[in-house]
Amino acid sequence: MPESAEDHPRVIAPTPILFALGLGLGGLAQWVSPWPLAPWHLHGFGVLAVLLGIAISLWAVYTMKGKDTSLDPNRPTTALVQTGPFAYSRNPIYLAMTISSLGVALYFNSIWLCLSLILTVGVVHYGVILPEEHYLAQKFGKSYTRYRQHVRRWI
Repeated sequence: MPESAEDHPRVIAPTPILFALGLGLGGLAQWVSPWPLAPWHLHGFGVLAVLLGIAISLWAVYTMKGKDTSLDPNRPTTALVQTGPFAYSRNPIYLAMTISSLGVALYFNSIWLCLSLILTVGVVHYGVILPEEHYLAQKFGKSYTRYRQHVRRWI
């Protein structure tokens, strides 16, 4: 696929915005009608999950920058990154956002935040991941097909 103004996956929205909207929706529901996940505090687990998500995300960003490819889904992908966290997950940044969002849900002990996370992951799957996979398959052909065969989408 030649690089042009159309050389990008045409996702529905930037993924951080989708996760922020999901957290906002779950947080609003929790504020209106509190629904605890557990009868005890889960703050420690929540903090650990958020920190794990941040660490994975930073590792993935560092790896992508090292391959000189864009993080912006509205810009062309210039390299098929298969090292670092991308050797274990085709979507380590989305995995990191999911883990961090789960951490927020645990920290605030909220079923609403867990439910909104499930909705968010569904939107990301259909509105971001599938268009990106289609784009990468067209752009990188057999290299991407081999990568998909060896590395899972999430973990």
